[in-house]
Amino acid sequence: MSAVRDRKRRMVSHSVDIHLDIFKKSGVELILGSGRFIGPRTLEITLQDGTARRVRGDKVIISTGTRATLEAIPGLAEAQPLTHVEALELDVIPEHLICDRRRLRWV
Repeated sequence: MSAVRDRKRRMVSHSVDIHLDIFKKSGVELILGSGRFIGPRTLEITLQDGTARRVRGDKVIISTGTRATLEAIPGLAEAQPLTHVEALELDVIPEHLICDRRRLRWV
């Protein structure tokens, strides 16, 4: 599993580098942070260092990315299930997730 995790990390890092290079070459300004509209075509962005910045533009592209979420099913969060995010960060496969192929039967 550690090899899977390390490969995933390299792939993600490589993908991020490619996209950042495309942004740099395009002349588009990439701002990483958490933003909210405070007026027509005006955003206030809390940057990763905690400072705030206001930007205004005729066209605003918001890329929210994706995150794994858990549905509000009673007891689900307390069971601490693995999403794909946690599963791909494991060092070892938990014993309860290992399947013995000799016992598998196709129906």
